[in-house]
Amino acid sequence: MPHVNSAPLLEDRDRRDTPALCIPKLTQAEDFYDKNLAKKIFQHDLEQLANHARLSAVIEQSGKSDSLFEANWAQVVLWSEESRYEIHTQAEAEQITKAVEDQDHGVMQCIKQYW
Repeated sequence: MPHVNSAPLLEDRDRRDTPALCIPKLTQAEDFYDKNLAKKIFQHDLEQLANHARLSAVIEQSGKSDSLFEANWAQVVLWSEESRYEIHTQAEAEQITKAVEDQDHGVMQCIKQYW
């Protein structure tokens, strides 16, 4: 099976397909003077971002009611900014892309409801 670097497939998504997009709705401009808050939300730990975006309970409930979403979230949450530079197979890259983009059970479909 050929190896591919998943960075080109996921590089653009890591900035726009995360719970971080929900955080601005919960903050005021002056909130970002809090350096500790800024450190907590300007990062790539999806579980922490979901928590700060107040999406943890939604994600947990979605997983309880939809086992396919639960499996997709479990796969996506393993992603890290370091892993995008690792060598992955084409199948692995396609699998994580599907977990994010699946129209019925994907992580994006869940998160987009709260933007």
